Amino acid sequence: MVSVGVIKVTHRKVGAEGDYVEAHNAFVRWDQGSEKEEKSFLQLQKLIKKRPELHPCYDHQIGQNLLILSDVDRAVIHTARALNRTQQPYYSDYAKTSLKISKGEYAEALQEAKHLKESLLTRSDKSYSTLFAFNLMRIATLCQELGDTTEELSAWGEIKRYGGWGEEGTSVGEAITTHMSGLEQLLHHFTLQETTLKDYIREREEKIVK
Repeated sequence: MVSVGVIKVTHRKVGAEGDYVEAHNAFVRWDQGSEKEEKSFLQLQKLIKKRPELHPCYDHQIGQNLLILSDVDRAVIHTARALNRTQQPYYSDYAKTSLKISKGEYAEALQEAKHLKESLLTRSDKSYSTLFAFNLMRIATLCQELGDTTEELSAWGEIKRYGGWGEEGTSVGEAITTHMSGLEQLLHHFTLQETTLKDYIREREEKIVK
């Protein structure tokens, strides 16, 4: 996602223009904060409710950020609106699979996640790169949950490949560069007791191949 700075104004803007500037600034504060600022998010939500025409500007970005924060319930609310406009139900597919996981239906959830991966691979743009990354992570953890170490090892390998974390000199295809930014976001946000995603993958791989 391209970050943009807060808009500074020398005089108070009123009406719709003022609300647009305020919404932009609230989003930037929420988006760029070291920790997502709930106060700024609530302010943005209030302005979007007041100015429904702002939905197309922010729904997809808000949904993507909430997905990164693993706040699936709120992410679905915003991505559903974007889906109604774009008719691309990838986020809703991810959310439906989340319900399967919450019910312990891991095998079916894994098949749905794999199907979503194949569907996302047909996209040549980067708008779904974050969803693609988190779905790859889901595939790996579902394989782990099901005790399928062979598939789990393959899934971790895919994450490294699409993240460009392979050995130096390895060629990187167009499909990989398309989704690389999403993997970088996943890497940035994933922590497990101060362990990075790369550390965690290495530990899992070493445990599996022993």
